[in-house]
Amino acid sequence: MTNNIQRRAERFAQLFGAELKGSIASHGYSQGQVADDLGHARSTMSKWLNAKPPIDVAIARKICDYIGADIADITNSANKRLQDELGPWPPITVNPDAMSEEEKKRLIMEKVRRGDMSLAANYDPDKEAERDYYPDAGA
Repeated sequence: MTNNIQRRAERFAQLFGAELKGSIASHGYSQGQVADDLGHARSTMSKWLNAKPPIDVAIARKICDYIGADIADITNSANKRLQDELGPWPPITVNPDAMSEEEKKRLIMEKVRRGDMSLAANYDPDKEAERDYYPDAGA
């Protein structure tokens, strides 16, 4: 589970940076202009917006205030994209016996769309070996 949490955190940082980058542009600014006006190196601004390293929340807030963007909107957009890609957290567990056939199909198709490997080898005698070989799959 720790690998999934780390992966989600890293992906969220990337998505937040992308959303902030888009917001800078949509508010009529360039990354360079924002960096210069706020006293940051342009290269550092670029790294932050690409989550290498992830941007500090205080700096993100300062950028949002400067360009007139709502940090909550940027955070919510990044979180929605994260959930669209990786699903909700914590993962939703369901009782298949309590689901209709249509609900089961919808759930399976959502997992397939996200690339979720947790359905693989559910009835395969080599399931444990497969899980060891693909440790991040469906964990």
